Amino acid sequence: MEAPEGFRRALEAQSLGKLRIRWSKALSEWQIEERVAKPQTPTKFVSEFDDRTIRFRDGFALLLRIRPGDRMPCKRCKRTVKLAVGEFRESTCGVCGERTKAVYFPLSDMLLEYIRGLDPQRGGYARLQADLNYADGHEKREAAKFRDEIQHGVREEFHYLTGAPRVGYTKDVTWPL
Repeated sequence: MEAPEGFRRALEAQSLGKLRIRWSKALSEWQIEERVAKPQTPTKFVSEFDDRTIRFRDGFALLLRIRPGDRMPCKRCKRTVKLAVGEFRESTCGVCGERTKAVYFPLSDMLLEYIRGLDPQRGGYARLQADLNYADGHEKREAAKFRDEIQHGVREEFHYLTGAPRVGYTKDVTWPL
């Protein structure tokens, strides 16, 4: 199976020949691969269903796997789960409730733009690190907020937790009239 000619040409032009798209017969999906080494001469027969050996033989490494549709089987119950298009989001199986974080990219400019964002020569690693730092900072801020809420709640209800009375006692004083 061949990818659309226009997409293949655009991918090759964008990556200066470092990327290719190939149909995996073993997994029935598109695989975008990056050239990382010189092609090797295999010492044994290479099956058309052995993706790792094909990549090794050709000097490529796996970059992305793209299913041919916006649905995939649930990991737990194998029912169909609809995926978000163009952005990573968590999809939930309607039958068993299993959550899967995945995305569907059609073979279009949307996928090319996503790949462009991954390119290390165009600042892909720096962008990824910035995204991770932002997410890490967001998680830390959320944890601090949660910790503050817990501390506030504990302080408010301290007397219940420790059994200390909240009402003060005073000595009954009779004033002379």
